Amino acid sequence: MAVPSKRTTDDDGSSSVPLSVGCRRRSRRLQPLSLLPDYMDCGDCTCVCAYCGALFWYIERVVNTSTADPPRYNHCCRGGDVVLPYPSTFPTDFVALYQNSGFLRDIRTYNSMFSLTSLGANVDEDVNDNRGPYVFKISGQISHKIGSLCPDPIRGPRFL
Repeated sequence: MAVPSKRTTDDDGSSSVPLSVGCRRRSRRLQPLSLLPDYMDCGDCTCVCAYCGALFWYIERVVNTSTADPPRYNHCCRGGDVVLPYPSTFPTDFVALYQNSGFLRDIRTYNSMFSLTSLGANVDEDVNDNRGPYVFKISGQISHKIGSLCPDPIRGPRFL
C-alpha cells in the first residue's frame, strides 16, 4: 500500500512540497536575529582622544555633543580626568618575558590560560539536589578577581 504524498505538481510540470511538511517553523523569538547584519563596517579607527591619544571609531563618540565640534570620547580617560603616569622603568620580570622568543610565540596561549580563572559570583547551590545533572546557577553581578601584575615580594600574590 502506497503512502499518499503531499507533493503537488504544477501545470508546468514542476513539483513542490508544502512548507509545513518536513520543516519546522522558526520561533518568532529568533526572527529578529536574522535581521542583524553579518558584518558592520565602522570604517577605520582614526579618531583620536584629545586628552590621552587613544584611538577610537567615530561611532564610539559621546553622542550628546554638538556636531559642529570635534567628536569627544570618554571611554579611555574620562575626558582627561584620569591620568596614568608612564612607568620610568619596567619590571625586570616583564623585560625578561618580552625578550623571550618562546613567550612571544605562545603569548595567546598564556593569555587564554588566565582568562576568568578567578570568577567572583553568587553561586546558587539550592538548585542541585543530587537528582540530575549539576547546574551552575549564579545570580547578581559577575566579577573577575585579579591580583597585581607585580605583587609585593613580602605579601606575595593575592586577589584584590
